[in-house]
Amino acid sequence: MTHTNKDVRESTILQVMDEVENSPFSINRYFKGKETPFGRAQYYLYKKALRERGVEGLHDQRSKGNNLKFTSGMKNFVKSLLENNRSISSSEVQNAIENEFGIAISNTVINDFRRENDLSWIRPTKERQPLNESGASEIAIALALDTGLIDAITDSICLCVQKKRESETFKESVLIQKDNPDLRSKGKFTSEYNQLPQVRESRFKPLEDKVGDKRFASMGIFSLSRESIMRYTLALFSLPLVTANGRVRSIDNPRGNAG
Repeated sequence: MTHTNKDVRESTILQVMDEVENSPFSINRYFKGKETPFGRAQYYLYKKALRERGVEGLHDQRSKGNNLKFTSGMKNFVKSLLENNRSISSSEVQNAIENEFGIAISNTVINDFRRENDLSWIRPTKERQPLNESGASEIAIALALDTGLIDAITDSICLCVQKKRESETFKESVLIQKDNPDLRSKGKFTSEYNQLPQVRESRFKPLEDKVGDKRFASMGIFSLSRESIMRYTLALFSLPLVTANGRVRSIDNPRGNAG
């Protein structure tokens, strides 16, 4: 670009910017209603350049340093890169150009090049995870279901629950009031409490020994249906499977090719 052309370019930019500043219209409306040599987005770039570097900031920098144009050498490099792997993103191509040539090319230029050369991005194919054996736990679950063991355990639990519900102890426990419900809902076990001798001694004792007057009606198992109890039973049998024999700490993690 000759010196005269540079002066004309800068003069044109400054003239348009001055008109925008003194226009009674908003910036957005001005650029929508008038034919201008550059758009609203470029206006803000020029304004920033003027503020930071003065008129020098309006010079065409494409022939210097990192503002070099997208050369034929770069195009051949990118074409070879994309023909080998169409799944590379434009950002990755941009980084590759910068590493190879030390020049930053915008993603817009790269996207236009891809479109013009029929090298648009292709979504990478995900490899399906192979189905692996989960150990002997699958055999145990299959046998438990096929032989009716799950049903037998469920029926046994339901029978115990029903017998307890019909017992005098259960009927009497209905009359027992909750002890300190407000304190229990807001309280918490402290380290000092857990270190008390009586607490440490009774830690592994049966519930009957810990709580003399147990309010059975408040226990969740007495409100469960047979189907719910069966699901709990099956869940216990499934723990080795869903936790990969204890290697997975959460049973919420998806397994196999889910999703």
